[in-house]
This record gives sequence, C-alpha cells and structure tokens, in this order.
Amino acid sequence: MTAVGWGAPKQPDLVLEPHAILPAMRVAAEAAKMNLSGMAAAERRQALRPGDQVTALLTLTKGKKVKQWVVELTADELTKEERDRPAQAITLYSLSGRQFTYGLGLAALKIRIVGPVDGTGKTDKKAAAPAVQERRITVSADYLAMGLDQVAAANARVVGLLKQDPMLKPGDAAISETRFPADKLATEKARSKTGMIEITEAEERARGGAMLALQEFFATAQLTPGLQEVLLSVLDVPWWSIVRSGGKLNYTFDDQRVVKDLSATGWGLAAGEKLAAVCFVMEINGKPALVMLLAVTAPRPPLMAGAGIVGFAARGLTRSVLTMQIVSSRAAATVP
Repeated sequence: MTAVGWGAPKQPDLVLEPHAILPAMRVAAEAAKMNLSGMAAAERRQALRPGDQVTALLTLTKGKKVKQWVVELTADELTKEERDRPAQAITLYSLSGRQFTYGLGLAALKIRIVGPVDGTGKTDKKAAAPAVQERRITVSADYLAMGLDQVAAANARVVGLLKQDPMLKPGDAAISETRFPADKLATEKARSKTGMIEITEAEERARGGAMLALQEFFATAQLTPGLQEVLLSVLDVPWWSIVRSGGKLNYTFDDQRVVKDLSATGWGLAAGEKLAAVCFVMEINGKPALVMLLAVTAPRPPLMAGAGIVGFAARGLTRSVLTMQIVSSRAAATVP
C-alpha cells in the first residue's frame, strides 16, 4: 500500500494510507448488508444513475484508541419537486479577471452509516450492535463531477515548470465570491508579464470548484446524523459552536500544491488508473482548523458519488486523525 506523508510546521506527519477493517466493524457492516469489497470499473458516462454506489471505511485514531464507521452512498432518483427546483448557481471570481458559475444540476444521495465500533480488541457479546443511521440529501451534480484530480494535474504542471526554470513564479490562484477591485486586477495582470506562470482558465475553474465541493461536504456532514459525530471528533475546535448554534460560518480551503502520484492498485483501482494526492488546509472564520490530504481520481461513475475521492487523511488541532478509504463501488444496473 502506498503511503504519502505531509508535515505542516510544528505538527506531526499526516500519512495517507488504507486501514484494515476491524473484525467487529465487518460484522456490523455485513449485518447491515453493506458491500465491503469489489471496485467497479469506471464508466465513461457523464452523470450518475440511480443505484451507483460507493462504500467507505472511516477510521478515527487518537493515540492507541481506534473507532470505525462504514458509510454507504447510493445515487437516488430525483423527485418531481427536486427536478423542478430552480438551480442554486454560485459565481466565483479569479484574480485574473475571469468568472465561473457553478452549481447547475442536482443529484440525490441516500446515506447509510453504521458505527462506531471500538477498536480496543475487547468483545462484549451482550453489547448492542451499532445503529444504522439513514439520511437522504441533495447535492450539486456540478460539484460531484468537478474533479479534484484536475487540481492535482494543475499542481503537477506548475511544479514541473518550476523544476525547469526555478526563476519562474507561480501565479496567484486567489478565488473570491466577490469581484476583485480593478486596481488589484491591473496589478496582477502586470505581474503576469514578469516571469510568472500563468494559471489556465480550466485550472482556475477546477480550483474554484474544489473549494465549493469541500465546503458543501462539510456543510452536509455537520448536519447529517452519524457524519456529524465523526467530523466533530476530529475537528475539535471552538468554532464548531457557531455551527451547532446555527450561526454564520465561513469555510475556506487553501491548496498546498502537493504533487504525488499514488498506486491505483494499492487503493483498489484498476492498474493504469490515475490516482494522485492533493492537500488542503481548511480555515474556519479565518483560522486554520484542519489539514486534509486526499487521494483523488477522475470522478467517473460510480466513483462520482464520492466526487472521485478514493481516500483521505485529516487532522485537526488535536491528536485525532480521521482517515477514509473507498472499500467498494457498484455501478447501477443498465436499463434495457
């Protein structure tokens, strides 16, 4: 299994690697009739079909303590009300002067979560089986299809150019929900003519989409029973009190330009599939709160149900580390 290490200043290394499923976790997931093995081949279609499914193993570690959950995401049919719902489009602006609109289209996902299972090794035959929690949500189909793999490719291009010419400077990839002032746009345009690496339109769109997709993931997780428990376990910071009280919360994600190819087969994908690492630092209301190292591939069905994220490792300001890996995927049956 290929591992990737990333160390932030004054913080221990964060390692991205698959974990073994605990025996008790396997029993609980199988009792809930969840698939725990087998990865479907990626399909060329551009959208999810009802029945596309991914199943993920979440592992929370704090010192020697281990807890696990299994999460199942299944694409569902949109209701008539959902199909008729107006699109909630969002426009972002880049420092190059471009603007991008996201959020078109809607997708429905059924979520099932079983856990937590304690990894102490102790067994109690009288203990109740972990509950299975269920929820159905709608998300932007645009975000699911955006693909964090495009951010990985952009990082690789920039780092490759810097190796060829260390005197070059990366362009500013700043993205905002409001237009940048004209004088700031003019300053950036002038700088781009002085040995800077120009960021392409496709790369800017991918970075903006990645930020929105991660924002939606956290907004959804903190409102979803089961996922909320998992997330709060690793993101143990005071700012979450704002979320729980219904206050305004501002998430931002800073790309750390990590460049690392991963072993596709080590993560259950077919040989030849492209798998890479990307890293983001999450800030809440302007303060660092979480480091995320992700294994990403092209978001083709059925992996589009998880936006092409095959695994991640995340660490907050505590010693807790949360990891996720896709353990199985299923493509929807073909309609005759």
